[in-house]
Amino acid sequence: VQPENLAFPRHGPGDAVTLEVEFAGEQEGLEGRAAVVSELTEEELQLGFSARGGRIVVDVLPLMIGGPVVDRLLMWPEDLRPR
Repeated sequence: VQPENLAFPRHGPGDAVTLEVEFAGEQEGLEGRAAVVSELTEEELQLGFSARGGRIVVDVLPLMIGGPVVDRLLMWPEDLRPR
């Protein structure tokens, strides 16, 4: 076992990433989409969401430049690829 194999990806707020996981339901079709790592809002924290479990928040970007954020997701870091 090599030490570099044990490292988990680290993403910080503002980092551009690609979603590398298959989705079902409402999020179906977001595979391979561009997203930006974000932080939990005050409202999300009050609703009980937490980053303590190792998941991070990403804002899925629209396909059209200047459009609104498509979705906000809690993702595992290993399901995101740096862009």
